[in-house]
Amino acid sequence: MVLLPLLFYAQVALALVNWPQLSPRLTTVTRSQRDIAEEIPIDQLSTFGLSLNTLVFDKKGYTTDALDELPAMLAVGVQTFMLDLYWNEVTSKWQLCPAPFPGNATMDIAPKDLFWNGHNYTCGVLLTLGLINAWINTYIAGTNSNMDANYLQLLLNLKSIKFPQNSSQIYVPRSAEFASLGNSTLSDSVASLGSYIFTPRDLASFRNSAVPRTGSGAYYNRSDTRMPPLSIFLLNDFRRVLINVVSSDLDESSSSSYNISTQDRDTLFFDSTLPTVIDTADDNLYSSCLDMINGSDLTSSYSNVSLNTHFRFLMDGDDDLFTNETYMNYIRCGHSVILNSSEYVFEKQDYNSSQNHSVGAIWDYLLPSSYWSWAIGQPISGVNNTVLTNFTDDQPDTSDRELRAHCVALNPEGFVLSNCYDPFHYACQNESDPTDWNIPRDLKRRYFDAYKPGNCPDGYRFTLPRLSIELLALKARVVDDELPFPVWIDLNDITVSNCFVSGGPYAQCPYQQTVTRSQLVLMIAPSFVVAVVIIILIFMEKILRVTPIHTNRRRHWKHIINEYNEKHEYEGVPS
Repeated sequence: MVLLPLLFYAQVALALVNWPQLSPRLTTVTRSQRDIAEEIPIDQLSTFGLSLNTLVFDKKGYTTDALDELPAMLAVGVQTFMLDLYWNEVTSKWQLCPAPFPGNATMDIAPKDLFWNGHNYTCGVLLTLGLINAWINTYIAGTNSNMDANYLQLLLNLKSIKFPQNSSQIYVPRSAEFASLGNSTLSDSVASLGSYIFTPRDLASFRNSAVPRTGSGAYYNRSDTRMPPLSIFLLNDFRRVLINVVSSDLDESSSSSYNISTQDRDTLFFDSTLPTVIDTADDNLYSSCLDMINGSDLTSSYSNVSLNTHFRFLMDGDDDLFTNETYMNYIRCGHSVILNSSEYVFEKQDYNSSQNHSVGAIWDYLLPSSYWSWAIGQPISGVNNTVLTNFTDDQPDTSDRELRAHCVALNPEGFVLSNCYDPFHYACQNESDPTDWNIPRDLKRRYFDAYKPGNCPDGYRFTLPRLSIELLALKARVVDDELPFPVWIDLNDITVSNCFVSGGPYAQCPYQQTVTRSQLVLMIAPSFVVAVVIIILIFMEKILRVTPIHTNRRRHWKHIINEYNEKHEYEGVPS
């Protein structure tokens, strides 16, 4: 029976072969949004996630089969997972099942029906936090590259399983194998994630380092709660997971309660070390969000949100669940949304009541609205499949206009691909305050001209919003100045299709070495010239070479050879 856990971990490892994938368009959206936010501290990023208890275990049971959809959730970009973790005061182990197993429980693969504190639960003994970590490790192994790495958060709610007096003995495990399941410390429970965990020690090391405060990240890191930018988190420190204990209902008065150790505090974050805001969606919050979206308070509200709050999580509930619209708006207001409602109502008629309980159906419905940057349906596939290498002053022919859609402009709905040659207004960002934008009222430029020096006022530069709050501030500026959309921002995929970069039309894709036509000519010209010269010399040598045997070749070469043989031919072996 001890082999049963090993079989499940082997299944997790083999799942990497058949790992689900995002569509090419959403893959581009996910990667480009991550790349443009690389300067932003991780506490300011807008992510999306769900409560595993409400949407998975409460519906499917606390069993290993309930994790079938976890690989798909990771693959489509779910970054935040909230999880209840229970301390069993009899076994002194952490477990996922909210109810204790009876003392006669064995390592049986079959789920067990349990009744505890007025609720019925279906629990499997093999479902542990270690199994969830194994799925996460498998996902990280398959995405641990500059192109695919992303930032995951595990939010833990600590709870106790407390027993009435004189009843705890019936829950003391009699099987040694069963008693060995689970971990007795929090740090051991997440130890299998290894060096992928971003720990409080890593944070202290970053804050004590001499990392220069430059770019947009410097603006958001002006307080003592300085956090590493996404690029340092992923690509310098090679971390992938942050584990945050967001609530604790542990009974500190009980002698059997769990005591947080120093090792725990060196591995996991607690509210005292990582200030976290977890709100529940309601009308007041949504009204404030709409004010930001509509630009009712132009600059101060955006700065206040970003400078005064960190890790802004927002959960829904059955009384105020997310719709497609509220979900998208909350993300654009800088919240990291967590699905926590047990019921969802879909606008599409093909979603019936039974499908509403499927996590896959929920993400099919909400995933297109999960990005603060791009408008839904963008970037449009099929219009950006030609690399631009020559930037001329002339507008291309009408037949070629669609192929020139390699530059990104801002519409009311978000980022959209546009014709690089179209003259639009362009966005200039304050170099010391990324929520302050200036748009020259009387000037319109093509993208190829907007990035050039001198187009923006002093103290401003042509760039793009790197955070949802910055995007809202830019849209509010356009509306307040009564200017038309679209507006150029500094983002394009000119050099490599679907690799969106900032820095003007010559910015290089970090994932692929690119060579323009002019560069290719410069690279091959010397070799080509040398090759031509060698060919000419060989040709001349063949034509002009003169030797006795060659001058007589056409008329009497046989005679010359015969005379030579008569004079020099020997019989026998020369002495």
